[in-house]
Amino acid sequence: MRMADFWLTEKDLIHKLFKVLAPRYQPHPGSYTRMLHIPNRDCLDRAKMAVIELKGNPFPPLIRPRRDSEKTLLNQLLKAACAPGSELASRDRTSVPLLKHRGGRCPGRAQDLFLALNDHNRGTSLRFTFLFL
Repeated sequence: MRMADFWLTEKDLIHKLFKVLAPRYQPHPGSYTRMLHIPNRDCLDRAKMAVIELKGNPFPPLIRPRRDSEKTLLNQLLKAACAPGSELASRDRTSVPLLKHRGGRCPGRAQDLFLALNDHNRGTSLRFTFLFL
């Protein structure tokens, strides 16, 4: 109680902390907060900023920015496999069942990439297997 009194500048929040928030998160075994980094302050000292969100609050959740990087292995392989002139352009997609995929980006391309990598590495001990669940 004394620590909360020391750290909280608004003294009416002490009651909310112990009477509202503590009983709400008592049965939860895991974390009850989520920290999201936001852009640095531009006008003053360029300090790093973050938002702490309590899980289960009545407000809409803060959305994390998605980082689509073209440098990941899967994106590089898909880019090379789908390039014009690759051997995947002539492959028949109807003879092979579709892979299960999450997100729905390009199941046909992932399937073709899987087949091409297995064909390319036939006879070696290295096999690539992509399974999108």
